[in-house]
Amino acid sequence: MSLFLRLFGNIDKNYFFIICFSVVALVLLISNPGYFSHDEMQKLDHVIRFGFSNYVDSYTRFHVGDNFGQPVRPLSFYIQGVLALFMVKYPVIVHLSAVLSHGINACLFYAVILAFGLRKSLALVSALIFIVNPLGIFSVGWSAALMD
Repeated sequence: MSLFLRLFGNIDKNYFFIICFSVVALVLLISNPGYFSHDEMQKLDHVIRFGFSNYVDSYTRFHVGDNFGQPVRPLSFYIQGVLALFMVKYPVIVHLSAVLSHGINACLFYAVILAFGLRKSLALVSALIFIVNPLGIFSVGWSAALMD
């Protein structure tokens, strides 16, 4: 327990609150029974048909091409492939990962506001508004938008 306190004892408790708030505020997205876009279904189809290792080889290696359709975001495509493994039986994991990612972005937003010297209360309220802002909800509910 003392190791935990030494590692995390000095961390601003608002980060934990921001993550918890994102889960509670977006619980409807998390509980989504598995609505996925054609992009997500395409990745799932690739994993099912050719296997995960083939997917990783196809989507995370840079290929020379004449258009922007070539994979240029290997980490994002890797994450999509990992999430595809859960889409059929455990869609809640896919949606929870998207909400947690959004919560982490809200924590980064909070940290940036603090870095500019604003009060903690204003930074916290700004981060919470960021979480529930309707302009960002679409990309949170769509795991294929993690690149956006």
